[in-house]
Amino acid sequence: MKIRVPSYTKIAVYKSTVYYYVINYLFYYMLTFLVWIILFVLCWPLAILALVLYPIFWILTLPFRLLGIAVDGVFSLLKGIIMLPGKVLQRK
Repeated sequence: MKIRVPSYTKIAVYKSTVYYYVINYLFYYMLTFLVWIILFVLCWPLAILALVLYPIFWILTLPFRLLGIAVDGVFSLLKGIIMLPGKVLQRK
């Protein structure tokens, strides 16, 4: 017997998940901004330097992020190849 779930519960779960990520996203950037404001009050030259150097640091680390994405893709492919026989046998 299969239990049918009303479609509106799926929408509610999706909306709550989206709200959770949006709230986490906003909280992270609000906290970052507040830390920068505190740094600006305590030592404004360091805060301005951090503001100027952040984009440069981001550009320098971009190749490492792309390499990480590529390595993750290779490992996912290898995992899929290794797990394929088990998944095929499990379906029978």
